[in-house]
Amino acid sequence: MKKGLLKLGSVILLSSFMSMNLDAAEFYIPLRNTYYQRSQHTYSYKGTDGKVKNNYAPAIYTLLSDKEDVDRDDRWDFREYGYKVPWVNNDEDYHLAYCADLLIDIMEQEPYQRININSSSQISSEIKSKIIGILKNSYPYISSEEMLNNLVRDGVLVYKEINDTESDGQTKSILTSPKNESPTTSVTTDELVSAIQLAIMHYTNPDSIVDDYYKTSQLQTKTVLSYAGLWENVYKTGTYTEVENNINDIINYLFTLEDKSPEDLEINDIYVNKEADGYTLYVKLNRLVEEKSNIDLYVYEDNNLVKENKLSNINLSSDGYYVLPKLDIENENNVNVSIKGNDYITNGVYVYEATNGIEATQTLVGLDSGNNGVDLMANKVKINHPKLEENIEENPKTGLSNMTYYFGIGIILCASIVIIMLKKKNILNKI
Repeated sequence: MKKGLLKLGSVILLSSFMSMNLDAAEFYIPLRNTYYQRSQHTYSYKGTDGKVKNNYAPAIYTLLSDKEDVDRDDRWDFREYGYKVPWVNNDEDYHLAYCADLLIDIMEQEPYQRININSSSQISSEIKSKIIGILKNSYPYISSEEMLNNLVRDGVLVYKEINDTESDGQTKSILTSPKNESPTTSVTTDELVSAIQLAIMHYTNPDSIVDDYYKTSQLQTKTVLSYAGLWENVYKTGTYTEVENNINDIINYLFTLEDKSPEDLEINDIYVNKEADGYTLYVKLNRLVEEKSNIDLYVYEDNNLVKENKLSNINLSSDGYYVLPKLDIENENNVNVSIKGNDYITNGVYVYEATNGIEATQTLVGLDSGNNGVDLMANKVKINHPKLEENIEENPKTGLSNMTYYFGIGIILCASIVIIMLKKKNILNKI
């Protein structure tokens, strides 16, 4: 039995708030032109039998959600079309991902389901923020130019002047590791892809990595062609040590990245206040919802629907609560709230899991924009009575509750009035 990254069967359950976030669409790796880019810089890993295997080629995979596009057996020319599949016109049907399990093979045309990384049971909670941090700062989710600029900004890579052998007496600037004294070529996108993939595998398959870093003896160049955007029938001409230093420095940089910003939509706080014109629901989520989202909120009493409304139509208070007033509630002991729909996330991190079971095809991870299924439930929501609670608050001057304090004053006033009336009566009787 193959075994990869993975912990299975975890369920997200926070207090009475239950969340199941799953994209209903299915995704497929196409039969032809599976890769967006495949690096020529491969590395070794340990298989399920414990033996070292060579020539693992890091790659960025293409996924499509239109089954007709997936099944086509055409092969297209990257020199003409770039990386885009020519018959796929909708950019939202085109998705890119890295591998997340060394020990399971990729199977073209095998269906995937997409789930937000924070809801995935196949990535352990301890490493999710690291995977998010890597992907949000990596090619191709940001341009190679932006990633290289970030690496220069943080001192990971430097520019060095070398003699240009193709021109007399001229020099050219090379982007390289500070360790490379005499570099020959600048860092390539293949080196970025290899570094990114190995950094991910460091977290998802720590027991399968032969070494956390590229070693000269483990590097094989000219293994496969590299095509990023347009076809490049050009092999890396740098030395093994040069490539090793570049990739290792980038890996070390990626290890420092972490992002704990919320991905999944969750309920942070929820309660109902009884007010003069009825009951008012207050719901606070862990983050704001984007305009493209389509989410409904339902209020139930004893399984009977009290009110429903689009989340986008509900007023948002200055302190971040969705406020739904004038609810007709009779049984305060059984008020439940359900939030369902599609939560659109721009640049969210997703896990592509095999629909037919964990071993059907390799798990993938990628950054994407799209809908994330939402199904939140809060049972037996707390009911507050603000006016009554205000009355029973302690009076700081007396140490008594407001209710007791004012009740006592009322008794004293009534007694005073009675005494005055009795005194008047006695005076009248004497007259």
